[in-house]
Amino acid sequence: MELIALIVSIVALLVALWAARAVRTLLGATADTTVHRSGTRSSRRSRSRGRSKQPHFTFEQLSPHRYALRNDGHSPAYDVRVDTGELSVHEGSLSIDEFPPGDVEEYLLIQPLQSQVSQINVTWYTSRDALAEAHVTPFPLGPRPVENDVDPGTI
Repeated sequence: MELIALIVSIVALLVALWAARAVRTLLGATADTTVHRSGTRSSRRSRSRGRSKQPHFTFEQLSPHRYALRNDGHSPAYDVRVDTGELSVHEGSLSIDEFPPGDVEEYLLIQPLQSQVSQINVTWYTSRDALAEAHVTPFPLGPRPVENDVDPGTI
């Protein structure tokens, strides 16, 4: 009887590991999606087989208003444009001629009072010439930070 319980638990463990790997693969593929200016989506993984030396951007929230744009790829990106919509930009460049691999650009971004900006778009090229295809990578912004925790009903 103990042998059957052991076999059942091993099978359950293997199924759980397989499911976790499948979910991780699925989440990784959707997180690395790039939107091209033509409106088509393609996975970075499928493109990386043919061209492994591409720029790869990450956008990280460091504090409620501070963000960092990084080129974690293996080659520079050219004519990088950061479209922040209605966000107020207090620090950081919205236009970068060449963004080398390993570089970081920090931003101080403030949400407008009348609306909520949910994402920024980074447009970039793989070469300096105008014939290169434009890549547009959207990055979601975190929720509006809570400035204080005072209940307005108690004021």
